[in-house]
Amino acid sequence: MKPVPIVPDSTAPEGVDYDMWLGSAPQRPFNPNRFHFNFRWLRDYAGGLMTDWGVHLIDYALYGMKAGTPKSVMALGGKFAYPR
Repeated sequence: MKPVPIVPDSTAPEGVDYDMWLGSAPQRPFNPNRFHFNFRWLRDYAGGLMTDWGVHLIDYALYGMKAGTPKSVMALGGKFAYPR
């Protein structure tokens, strides 16, 4: 996977209600990396591929195992790939 390039902040595209887009996330200037698709890599808005696609892929395994609901859950991680 290629890294997301660092690009300068700019104005939101015409017709985009950026405040609505941000919702309850921290207020930040518009940046294409915080918008469609690339927002997935920023912790203010998402949790990367694991929270984006992981749950869908895990569903296949759980379905095949005829698994029920989990008894407990554990997670850990860190910010290892993207500079900002």
